[in-house]
Parts: sequence; C-alpha cells; structure tokens
Amino acid sequence: MMMPLLDQLALEKAGTVKIGKVNIADCASLCVQFNVVAVPTLLFFKDGKPVDRVTGTLSKDGIMKRLAAVV
Repeated sequence: MMMPLLDQLALEKAGTVKIGKVNIADCASLCVQFNVVAVPTLLFFKDGKPVDRVTGTLSKDGIMKRLAAVV
C-alpha cells in the first residue's frame, strides 16, 4: 500500500529529497540500529540524522507535511 505512494513521491520530489526503501528481512541490523519494530515505519532524515518517524500508514498529504517540516 505504501510502496506505490513512495515510488510516486520519489519521482515527484527527485532532486529535492531522496526516498529509500529497505527490506527488513534483508537488513535486520538497520532495524536494530533505528529501532524499527513494526511495518511500515517511515524515518525522515536531515543531514544524515533521523529527525522524525512514523509507524503505520500515512496519506500522501501526511507524508508531504512531514517532508516539508524536514526540508
């Protein structure tokens, strides 16, 4: 459900933000490092450091508001 939305936002925001997706089955160490215990979890970074997080789904508008606060 979130994947197509994230793909769309990655295209729309190309050059402004980077959107990455991680398969938790392949990257367990990242889950531990960032304390991800539920899916989906969205982490928002600024200057390489996490500044916001959301566990659960968000609408496109909700994600855009979070991104605006970070950028």
